[in-house]
Amino acid sequence: MSHCQQCGACCAQFRVDFSIYELDEHGGSVPSGLAVPVNGNTCRMRGTDHVPIRCAALTGRLGEQVGCGIYEWRPNPCREFTEGSDACNRARARHGLAPIARTKGWSLRSTLAGRCDRGERGPGLRHIPSGAVGATGPRKTQCSPYNQG
Repeated sequence: MSHCQQCGACCAQFRVDFSIYELDEHGGSVPSGLAVPVNGNTCRMRGTDHVPIRCAALTGRLGEQVGCGIYEWRPNPCREFTEGSDACNRARARHGLAPIARTKGWSLRSTLAGRCDRGERGPGLRHIPSGAVGATGPRKTQCSPYNQG
C-alpha cells in the first residue's frame, strides 16, 4: 500500500480549484455533482470549499486507509500533487503524520518526463518536438517543467 493510500492529508488540507472544462458536463471527466462554481471559468471540489476541509471524493480514515472515489476522473490539481513534496509533508504535519522522504533520484524533471512518457497532458508540462531547440534525448517529444507564474 502506498503512502497516499494510508494518508489522505492532502484531501483534507487544500482547496482544490480547477477549470470548468474538466467537468463531465463540459467534456471533461470530473463528475459535475462533486464540484461547486467559483467563478465563470473555475470550480472547486465539494468539501474543499469550507472548514474543516475534506474532499467529498475522499473515502476512509485519514492516516489509516483512504481512497479517492473518483481517482480515474480526478481533476488536474490532484493528478499533479506529488507524494513526498513539500506541500505533501506540510499537509501530513498538520494532521499529525510523519513526513515522507523523497525517493533517491527524485526530481521534478524525472516526474514530468514519466508523465509525458505515459501520454499525460496538462499544466506543468511543455512538449518539445525532437529536433527543436531545447529537445534532448531519444524520445520523439520531451517534457519539461515550465514556470506558470
